[in-house]
Amino acid sequence: MASLLNSILGADNQSNLQDIASHLGIDKSNVEKLMGEVAPVLSQGLKQKIKSGEGADALEQAASAQQFIDDDNAKIYSDDAVNQGKQTLNHLMGDEAHVQEMADKVAKSTGVSQDVVQKLLPMAATMLMGSSSKQAQSGDEDSLLSFLDENKDGSISDDLLGFAKRIFKH
Repeated sequence: MASLLNSILGADNQSNLQDIASHLGIDKSNVEKLMGEVAPVLSQGLKQKIKSGEGADALEQAASAQQFIDDDNAKIYSDDAVNQGKQTLNHLMGDEAHVQEMADKVAKSTGVSQDVVQKLLPMAATMLMGSSSKQAQSGDEDSLLSFLDENKDGSISDDLLGFAKRIFKH
């Protein structure tokens, strides 16, 4: 997950982070702080979707979101990116109430206004999914494998077997 957060905050996304800061009227450092709070929660939601067998939907959303990271003309705050981010948020968090709960916690822990956090969340979700897709496509197996290694034993085979057992029990 740290690698995914590094990808979101890394050199490839600096223009997106600056765009978000300008769009929201806050410093880029605040955007980075907010992303640091939001990304782990969303990453956990993605991990849960993969474990529950809903990973195909999440990966489809990730592939679609990648355009907003790769194309500087496809702004991360555009209506398309924000709408996709809202769908992703609800998919990863379960419902609007959980999204609101996360926004409340992030606003309190960072001191950034609730309104700004609410506006940032869809953009953060789009960036997370786009970065996930980009990492998977780049062959960054270490970060993807680390993300899937639930028990952090260095092997994902037992974790994938556990995922499969949960999927086929239903």
